[in-house]
Amino acid sequence: YNEAALIVKQGRELNITAPFMGGDGWDSAKLLEIGGAAMDGAFYCNHYSTEDTREVVQNFVKKFREKYNEVPDAIAALSYDATRILIEAIRRAGTTDGPKLRDAIAATKDYDGVTGTITLNAERNATKSAVILTIKDGKLVLKETIRP
Repeated sequence: YNEAALIVKQGRELNITAPFMGGDGWDSAKLLEIGGAAMDGAFYCNHYSTEDTREVVQNFVKKFREKYNEVPDAIAALSYDATRILIEAIRRAGTTDGPKLRDAIAATKDYDGVTGTITLNAERNATKSAVILTIKDGKLVLKETIRP
């Protein structure tokens, strides 16, 4: 996000008017702080948005803000989902025994997480939604959620 913000600023100074696009590495409050008004009109793909109206997201954001007095970033959301998936797998397995727990995690299907509905496929890769955020008037705005 440091370099991205500086690149966008420099691009705007060079009169580049095209929308800049980035990935989840842009996810930081510092992006807008460093990039300022130059970031307006940029887009990036991320794991979740605080604007997602689903109850699981809004409860997570509310509790995180109450505890840490800041907006949770994608790393916080991903960590939360990973921990909850692990807890659910332990419950399903009835043990923390390695092979049984591994199999229970691998069997995760349609977990309703902060970062989307998560299912692990046969290769144990998570499939879930992604969000496209845009920056408007110095604020992140949810543009679209893309579901697999």
